[in-house]
Amino acid sequence: MQQMVDNAMDSSSGYGQQLSEAWHYMFGREPNYSAAYEAAIKAVESIALPMVEPNNKDSTLSKAARVMRDQRWEFQIEAREENNVPGGVIQLLMSGLMNSQPDRHGGPDPVAVSREKAQATVYSAVFRVQCFKAGLVRRPAS
Repeated sequence: MQQMVDNAMDSSSGYGQQLSEAWHYMFGREPNYSAAYEAAIKAVESIALPMVEPNNKDSTLSKAARVMRDQRWEFQIEAREENNVPGGVIQLLMSGLMNSQPDRHGGPDPVAVSREKAQATVYSAVFRVQCFKAGLVRRPAS
């Protein structure tokens, strides 16, 4: 994991800087789980949005996941055909990242992000960044 993190935290890229922030919020001396979750989302957005919706400056991870579903994007790991979903596994992972953030959008009783949820989010953000970076997630051939 550390080698994958080091590779993904390329400081010359926006996603690398965001992943570095997420990692430090998660594992630093004064952890901030909510900030770790938020930075992890921004890291994935930073690499995915320009690929998925390059002409939409208002895109979000949630919108990109919908585009990937509608366009049936491809990922190297897919469920069996009878269990697959449009846009595949990677689209589900991106949707889950956005929709599992308990303190998103405020609300009258915001729920704190747990250490476990933040850790899973940071680890999975590293994985997603690496998958996009390596070209393992792609628009279907026309």
